[in-house]
Order: sequence, then structure tokens, then C-alpha cells
Amino acid sequence: MKIGLICTLFLLGFFLSDAFAETVRIKPLSEKLTLDGKLTEKTWQRKADVDKFYLFGVTPKNFKGVDTKVYFTYDKDFIYVGARCQEPEMNKIKLSARKTDDPVWKDDALEIFFAPSEKNPNYVQIVINADGVVFDLYKKFPGTSESDITWNSGAVCKTFKGKDFWSLEAKIPLVNLPVDAPEGNWKFHIARNRACKGEAYSFVKGIKSFHDIEKFYTLSGIKIPGLTLTVKDYNPGEGQYGINRARVVLKNWSGKRVAATISTANIKTTSYIPPKTTQVLHFDWEQPFDKTECNHTVIVSEGEKILRRLSLKKELNTPFVDERNVVFFLEPNKVVKVTVPLCITTLTQQKSQIRWSVRDHKGSVMCSGLTAVRNNQALLRIFWSFITPGRYKLDLALIVNNKVVSTATRDLRLLNSPF
Repeated sequence: MKIGLICTLFLLGFFLSDAFAETVRIKPLSEKLTLDGKLTEKTWQRKADVDKFYLFGVTPKNFKGVDTKVYFTYDKDFIYVGARCQEPEMNKIKLSARKTDDPVWKDDALEIFFAPSEKNPNYVQIVINADGVVFDLYKKFPGTSESDITWNSGAVCKTFKGKDFWSLEAKIPLVNLPVDAPEGNWKFHIARNRACKGEAYSFVKGIKSFHDIEKFYTLSGIKIPGLTLTVKDYNPGEGQYGINRARVVLKNWSGKRVAATISTANIKTTSYIPPKTTQVLHFDWEQPFDKTECNHTVIVSEGEKILRRLSLKKELNTPFVDERNVVFFLEPNKVVKVTVPLCITTLTQQKSQIRWSVRDHKGSVMCSGLTAVRNNQALLRIFWSFITPGRYKLDLALIVNNKVVSTATRDLRLLNSPF
């Protein structure tokens, strides 16, 4: 009976220890840190939070790797990461990246993944090489290719190179992370790229991809002091020319009404979120037609305290999408349909028209019209019966609220129908 009980307790202890191995408990910062990459503060003079790494991929027989130790701590403004990477071949480490968002993962580097919520699958990737150069991205839809590499973590990083190791210290602003609760478990993953030997390490054994969020471990113990209002979700809108309608979901965790302020370059609005309530707010912002770079930032604040900086940055083509189909056949008494694709928002389409005209090689206008915009395109119906085969110009003008905001010219080639 005693033997059976002992065996049962042994097995239970085994499974519990294995389960606990998948959780790292983080403690708040208790001293001032000087970021120099040297890890000399008391905060780092303890057992590492993560100190067992596995070779990524197939492990050769009799393989002997190198040690990596990673530490975490946090305060009301930052989460801090310290790491010490053993490297017996320091003279061979690879450091090609020179500026932010260069392909840092190709260097000798540490990769940090944070999903600051167990329920929300959004996560970030921050890669820091042995020179302190950072690559970061925000991934909103795990398992897809939709990654925002324009996202900026705001991480401040310092590194140090010793005789047989390199180390780093980094602090990452909480306002830039998709934190959606003042306390609760996060998910995380740590990987190391040892480019000088063509090796990669993961502290999750057998992981197939560094981005496999289902295999991430739990980071527990985070309680952000003074955080009562959080951003649960954010959608900037279509990110096209014209009026974009953004959506932000806020959660008030406190027992009192909280004033939430949303500000951008041209708007500033304040809403009052009732106690213990989730509220959806909408606001409109405009992408100018004379700028091909969309660089939009939204700041969500509670009073004077900034909660999140939300950004959208991408290159845009002109409002008129270049349609390659320039050859059309003439058929007696039949209308030729020419589709003009557009990159404008749904709200802007409702107030838009396309004014068009067809010119011959002498510049004479042969026909013209005014067409409404629907479903991100304008369908021009051109009656060619009085035009002879040849080359022509199609002049286009996008009119929004009775004002011309963009123009374009397209080549048209008219041929007699072979049928």
C-alpha cells in the first residue's frame, strides 16, 4: 500500500514539475538598472529564468552546445530582458545588420517573443544582435503572413562582448506592447541564433517554428501598477486614400468612470468609459491624396498617461491602380466596358465620381463622361461607333466632394473585332 502511494506521489510530482517547467514567474524590479549590457546589477545575479536551450532541428549525435541564460523583470513602464550568451568563438560571430529592421535574425542574435495575453493571440517579435541592433514586428494573425514590420517596439538595448561570451540588457516600453489587462499571464518564447556556427537554439524542445504560439510558455506574475484602462483591440481602417474609419476597443478594469482620450495628427476626442465595462469607439482619419506614404499614429491616453501608441505605416500607390489591359475590340453599336480600379476607402467612394475623356493623337476629345465609383472601381461605358481603330489616351480625374483630388492618363488601343 505504501509502495503504491509512493509511486503515485512520484508520478504526480513528475507531471506537476513538467507542467511547472512551462511557466516562468516574473518578479517586479527592485533596484535601479543602468543599461550597459554587462549584467552587473543584483537583479541579474540569481538563477536565470530561462537557462536550458535545445538545438533547433535535428540534433547530431554527441552534440555539445553552448550555454544561454535569460532573465526577466518589469516595472510600471517597462519589461526588462537580460541575457548572457556563451560563445567560445567570439572572433567569428556574425554581425551584418547595421540599422533598425535590417535582417538581424541572420546575425548572432537573441529572439524574444511576447504575447501579452493568454486569450489574445496577438504577439510581437524582437530580435537583438550582439551589437544591439534591433529588428521588431507585430503579428496580429498568427499562422498567416500578415506581419507589421513597421511596428516599433521602442526597445532600448545595450550589449557587451567578453572573452568567451556576449551579453545584453534591454528595456521595452509597455505602452508599445499589445497589453490588454493590468495583470495576468503572458505567453513568451526565447530563441538564439548562433550564426557563426550556423546553429539556432530554442528553449521550447521540439518546436517546429519560432512563431508557433501554441508552444509558447507562460510568463506569470505581471501586475502593472496603476493600469486601469487597456486597449483590447484596434483596427486602423482600410489604410487607403480618403476617410478611414478606425475602431478601438477599450476595457475599464476599475470601479470608477475613466476618461479615455484618443488623439491623432488632426483629431482629439475624449470618451468616458463606465466602470468594469468594455466599450467600442470609432473615429475617422484622413489619408491625403497627395502623399503616397501612409504614416498614421494614434495615441490612447488616460488623463496625462499614455496607454498605447498605435501606428500604421505603409507605402501606397496612386489612387488610380495601373490597369494593364489597354487593348479593346471595336464592335458596331456595342458598348466597350473599361474598368478603372481605385485605392480609396469605402467612405470616400460614396462621395466620389470619375470624370473621363478619350483623346486622339492630335489631342482632340472624342468622347467623355462622368461615372460613379462602386466597390473600389469605376466602370466606364464607352460607345466607340464613331472612332476608328488606333491609339488613344484616356484622361481620368477623381472627384471627391466636387473637388478634383487626383488625375491619371492611360493608353488605349482600339482594334477591329476579329469576330
